[in-house]
Amino acid sequence: MKSEFDMIEHCSWVGNNGIEYDKIVADLIAKKGIFVVPTVATCYPKDYVKEKWIRLLGPLEARLQVIHNMFKQGVHIIAGTDDSEFDTLAWEIELLTRANLSHFEAIQAATKLAAEALGIDDQTGSIKSGKRADIIAVEGNPLEDIRSLNQIRLIVKNGQILDSRGIKIEKK
Repeated sequence: MKSEFDMIEHCSWVGNNGIEYDKIVADLIAKKGIFVVPTVATCYPKDYVKEKWIRLLGPLEARLQVIHNMFKQGVHIIAGTDDSEFDTLAWEIELLTRANLSHFEAIQAATKLAAEALGIDDQTGSIKSGKRADIIAVEGNPLEDIRSLNQIRLIVKNGQILDSRGIKIEKK
């Protein structure tokens, strides 16, 4: 079953009466293999609330339940934000775990599945010989504590070693 499009960005299921989740549409999205980016972190920033988003999109818990329902139905959930800062992406990944994706599934939503959605999984998205070396090293184990993704100690981007600020480390 071919789809007219491959991805839905900012998927929020908002209608005239708040969140209007449609299980039949979600099943169709899953069957067609359409990737979905909920973009939750942008609307529910860490440590504060944008009241206008709560009025428009409902409480965070309701959005997380929708993500959980889509994931249970087989929809490919991708982690993505409108922000280029990694801490926003790390918050998005953490929110996916609050929607009951495992830590591993949430990390894959930002790596492997995101690369597949963009059609660049032959180049990046997983650690494999022949792919770009894009890796972060963090303090702690994100499979045990997803918040450790905020404790970046080292970045390897396209084979170049960078410090936690993204500055290239010169070889001595």
